[in-house]
Amino acid sequence: PLIFFAGIGPALLMAPAAVVQYTLIDPLRDVMPLVAAAVIAGTLDIMIKCPFERLKTQMQSGEKTSMTLLLRSTWEANGVRGLWAGLGATLARDIPYLVLKWLTYVYAQGLIGGLVAGLSTQTINLAAGALAGAVAATAVTPMDVIKTRLQVDNNKDATPLTVGGQILAEEGAFGFFRGIGPRLARIPVYTSITLATFDFVKDFFLHAQAGG
Repeated sequence: PLIFFAGIGPALLMAPAAVVQYTLIDPLRDVMPLVAAAVIAGTLDIMIKCPFERLKTQMQSGEKTSMTLLLRSTWEANGVRGLWAGLGATLARDIPYLVLKWLTYVYAQGLIGGLVAGLSTQTINLAAGALAGAVAATAVTPMDVIKTRLQVDNNKDATPLTVGGQILAEEGAFGFFRGIGPRLARIPVYTSITLATFDFVKDFFLHAQAGG
């Protein structure tokens, strides 16, 4: 059963990166368009979490080495470049994902609230978050496949373009959507809970501050 928790250590270490994104998104969108705010907050998030994302991917792909030894061996083999392997592909995947997530979430909040009367704010936020996660996850699955191949491949010369060409040649267009089922089983639920909780906590403190 523990195999289902492979990579949980690096995943937990990525939490501070998410804190950066959610802490910055509102102050940024107060002074600029939501798209620009999502790009800036998302880029900082990705830069922080990229080494841990790589470790998580390696451990989930079957690496039996401990996280510490894997990190050390990566550093010894490739230095800083090795720790941030796949950064370009990760940015190409996650920036569109984050932009689509926030845009869809904000749009869906208004749409769902307008179409279905009587729903609580929390219910609207949960539904909007699930829709945002599904839309964003589907759109960026091809880049997720390429990013994963880059991070588990030991070929230092591999690039997103060469890996994408290899997938297309060997597996066709459907190869870019490998793993879409598990992604859609996980990401909409995660996004729904995360975004709804974010708005709930934010509103709680705003009301507490106003009441104080």
